Amino acid sequence: MNNVILLVFEGETAESQIFDSIRKYFFTAAHPPTLQIIFGAEILQLWDAVHDDEYLDMVEVLRRLKPQGLTGIARDDVSAIYLFFDHDPQSRPKNPDYEANITEMLGIFDNETENGKLYISYPMIEAIKDCKRDLDSHFECEVDISDTVDYKAMVHSRSDFRSIVEYSYQDWLFLFAVTILKAIRLVFGTYGSTDYQDFLRISQKLIHDKQTELFIRPRRSVVILSSVPFFVIGYFGKKRFDALKLASLSRRCNFFTFPTQ
Repeated sequence: MNNVILLVFEGETAESQIFDSIRKYFFTAAHPPTLQIIFGAEILQLWDAVHDDEYLDMVEVLRRLKPQGLTGIARDDVSAIYLFFDHDPQSRPKNPDYEANITEMLGIFDNETENGKLYISYPMIEAIKDCKRDLDSHFECEVDISDTVDYKAMVHSRSDFRSIVEYSYQDWLFLFAVTILKAIRLVFGTYGSTDYQDFLRISQKLIHDKQTELFIRPRRSVVILSSVPFFVIGYFGKKRFDALKLASLSRRCNFFTFPTQ
């Protein structure tokens, strides 16, 4: 099997539902085959597996840790690796260097054709569902770190997008747009930066830096952000970005504010 794209997930249920739906609406037979591997552990365990590996080869790390997932796959078969993990802020007390470790991992995993590209959801991948259909209504865009243990139940109680298997193509575009607008507000301090070149500036490291500076340290909270839109729009490029119609949506954005930077 040549030209395989590896999608490495922290967990199984939500991630599989999300990417099965994304594959249905966004990927075609012309795209390279994707292989899903369940890492089955938190981001700290990923750090433990790679941080002291001088000759890091993520395919071989996965082969050692999850050998069944790579049966029949040679190293040269893999053209790209994408890793999807939760921020898991409740894990911070276990490791005082937690945010520094994540920063270092975002440096190690910053290229899908080399070690892999790491995408982090805040507080977890279910953040993609944490949204209201009416942009004129108020909805939560920030969650206290102390509340993230119960975050999945919170999302289920308040989301207008509870059932991933029922999402339409338009639902995905809307959820992508809202997520990216929140990231624009987080990174640039305004909803006005809505062109594609601005989107390309919003790296996973920059999101983490801003989360740490503006929320994690001073407020003990995180902005609710799924990494899924950044993967899909980053993968497919400007045509998919333009379909989000961010400029028109941004004029209705009153749902996410925070103290002046």
